Amino acid sequence: MKKFVLAVLLILIFTCCASASETVLAYTTLEAPLAKSLFETFEEETGVKVLWKRLSGGEAIMRLIDESADQKASIWVGGVGTQHIEAKTRGLSMPYKSSVAKNIPANYCDRDNYWTGLYIGPLAFCINTDLAKEFNLRTPRKWNDLISPQYAGHIRLAHPYFQELHTTC
Repeated sequence: MKKFVLAVLLILIFTCCASASETVLAYTTLEAPLAKSLFETFEEETGVKVLWKRLSGGEAIMRLIDESADQKASIWVGGVGTQHIEAKTRGLSMPYKSSVAKNIPANYCDRDNYWTGLYIGPLAFCINTDLAKEFNLRTPRKWNDLISPQYAGHIRLAHPYFQELHTTC
């Protein structure tokens, strides 16, 4: 069902964006296999070719900022809600009301139609208990624990950058 709703949403958005062209560039923060499947389905159903680039959310925001004077991408699919809020605040995105948005609870959509939730996923942290003992670190229990000075220099973040451009740009 999620895939269907996402496909319908993308078809509507891409149809709007692709009307002047038979090729669109998309930035996506979805995992590559899901993005590949989604964009292939869209291409089959519309005949519009999708050139897509897998980026982390931070990279998507930076590209939108860097390209604000000369937009390259037609759409950004996926990403953490706070990043879409940032894009809206910075004037990097524009409103679009999807016809399937009515099926999504209001608390998962922007009231001004700048973003619509596509999925809900957990954000989590983990700790290497052996290293924590070695560095005499207590196990964090909540996100705010991580700003304690005892963790300075001990926190690592994932960077899911996937450099390959899927299809030729």
